[in-house]
Amino acid sequence: MNCVHCRHAEFTTVRRRESDGHCVVFRRCNRCGRNWENKFIHKSKVNFDSLPWVEPMPPKHCVRCRQPYAQTHHYFPRALARQHSVNPEVWPMEDLCNNCHGLWHSIVTPGLLKRDW
Repeated sequence: MNCVHCRHAEFTTVRRRESDGHCVVFRRCNRCGRNWENKFIHKSKVNFDSLPWVEPMPPKHCVRCRQPYAQTHHYFPRALARQHSVNPEVWPMEDLCNNCHGLWHSIVTPGLLKRDW
């Protein structure tokens, strides 16, 4: 198998901090530097601490408090969208930190469990 972007045959397995703060593992093409197969590898499948770090993604900032490493928040929660057969991706979204995201849900959807956000 070769890189899906440049067809090069060699890669290095690396780790990278994403714009929302979590870390991912992927095969990075030794020629073009992109994700070799557009897939991520589960951390349990590798010795995470032994992998080289690559340049992190620039952090997203919370639109409310400006904290770094915010995650994209769906204003139509995915759990409710599933219940109503609605695509939440076509509704507005903004980047919120965990604290602001939790505050929003505690006020707007207090009965919704965190795992369903």
